[in-house]
Amino acid sequence: MNGALVLGARGMLGSELVRALASRGRTRVAAWDVDEIDIGDAGSAARKVEALEPETIFNCAAMTDVDGCESDRETAERVNGLGPRILAAAAEKIGALLVHVSTDFVFDGKKRSPYREEDEPSPISAYGRSKLMGERGVMASRGRWIVARTAWLYGSGGDEDGGGRKDFVDTVLALAARGGVLRMAVDQTGSPTYARDLAEALRDLAASGAEGLFHAVNRGAVTRFGWAGKILDLAGVEADLAEALAADFPRPAARPAYSALDPGGLERAIGRAMPAWEDALARYMARRLGGEDR
Repeated sequence: MNGALVLGARGMLGSELVRALASRGRTRVAAWDVDEIDIGDAGSAARKVEALEPETIFNCAAMTDVDGCESDRETAERVNGLGPRILAAAAEKIGALLVHVSTDFVFDGKKRSPYREEDEPSPISAYGRSKLMGERGVMASRGRWIVARTAWLYGSGGDEDGGGRKDFVDTVLALAARGGVLRMAVDQTGSPTYARDLAEALRDLAASGAEGLFHAVNRGAVTRFGWAGKILDLAGVEADLAEALAADFPRPAARPAYSALDPGGLERAIGRAMPAWEDALARYMARRLGGEDR
């Protein structure tokens, strides 16, 4: 096959990648989801990928339910940890480029400036540990690979954090619609990233000839509280938004308090700046309110 294979193709990022690749018109795209391939099944996954022989493999498939990973670490390690290693071996065998998507959750959140690729990972959750395991499996390959860490993903399709939940935009608007005080954490900071912008950046990164580790996010950083306020403003929704602490919302898995990422390396590779998170959110909300993105 002369073209690309997108794994996790029905997810928020995977569906945008299929669209971004098809928009170029010259790329044949195979779109596989969990019904077509189990990336944690060493024998089956390798055979299917090798038989297709794509030039580029985009791996967006993952167990993204952060809290679920705490209670089912075996599945998390099989899908997030072993799966990428299996794909890297298959890609190496057929000479394909593997573009593997990872996460800001590989960091512990103790830093107070955007993380760069050279910063040492130190995950604080089962999800983060499983994703780091996957990264290292890809990096150990002697083939061609890109590991792209992203963060605070949102866009059409919802489900930023797995487990059937909607993304943060959906969550904020749904809570606002219920009325009452809307409380958001002021001690969690990250880089909100629009799935459409990320998909186009990954497409261009794969075409650039670059290889290695990259941080792939919209530029800038904001707290959950600040992000929620911007969403409400753009939606034209009035709500009683109040400051809170992350500890006010106990969850099974720990989240890094600060996980903003620096996309400078990505920008140099693709030859353009990533849009600021405010610009990306404004474009998404305009499309959403206009009916284009739903």
